[in-house]
Amino acid sequence: MKPKHLPSKHGFRKHKWRFQINRTAAVFLALMLSAQPVVSQARNAANDQARFEVAAIRPSGNVPGTRITDPSRIKWARVSLYELLGRAFGIHAYQLSSPEWARSLRFDIAATIEPGATRADLPAMVRNLLIDRFQLVFHREQSEMKGYVLTVSRGGPQLHESTSEPDSLRKAKDSTGVPQVPKSGIVVLGLPDRMRLSARLQTMTTIANWISELLGAPVADGTGMTGTYDFNLDLLRAPSPGPDAAGVPVAAASALSPADIISAVQSQLGLKLEPSGAIIEKVVVDRIAKTPTDN
Repeated sequence: MKPKHLPSKHGFRKHKWRFQINRTAAVFLALMLSAQPVVSQARNAANDQARFEVAAIRPSGNVPGTRITDPSRIKWARVSLYELLGRAFGIHAYQLSSPEWARSLRFDIAATIEPGATRADLPAMVRNLLIDRFQLVFHREQSEMKGYVLTVSRGGPQLHESTSEPDSLRKAKDSTGVPQVPKSGIVVLGLPDRMRLSARLQTMTTIANWISELLGAPVADGTGMTGTYDFNLDLLRAPSPGPDAAGVPVAAASALSPADIISAVQSQLGLKLEPSGAIIEKVVVDRIAKTPTDN
């Protein structure tokens, strides 16, 4: 069974159509289910037939491009096969087992979205695109891994409970000149010496999910805090290790160690990450083609 989640926003979160990664549950569900190989379990979902009207897929060149997602179309440049799998299933990276080469194969995708489709249909559209054009075969299985429970430190939380301050009264930048979040959401800012998570009006479930993304491990909310909160979390980082095998800059989070993240969460937010075992559902890719069928 997949960990329960509450809806919220990850890079994909802020546009009304952007894909949202599933949230880690407040309680890990340890139901041991047998793995069931299938061509696609998406076929059994309510929106299993959701497909793009027209989709063109081409191998990417080395020129950076833009990514657009709106109610009528998508235009994704240099998107990796690995990222498409993540979008297709709405899971954390640690819940996906796929070939290593899927990270380096990149494509440009332009597709038209059917009228009346909703944001909830987008994962099924991407799944079916992978099934139809890349011959995706996968199964789901339960896996045990190290996780964390987010609790309140002895000195108490250091997050600020959100206020009803109008957006028009919020300063565009803080005292150090860093842009602030104007509305509800989390913005990731890549600064020269650090990465900043700047958040407004966020629940503890969402905050635990973000920390989970940074750590690459399940994080459950055990704080008991039920409000919405504003905070800045600065994470000092080592110099970037440089581009990956495909010539793409390595993500900022890759230069952060788990120990640094845990320490920053405790010192800046007054929250403690306590180690805990977790049983998660993983998506295992059994087969996927390197080259899509013709447009």
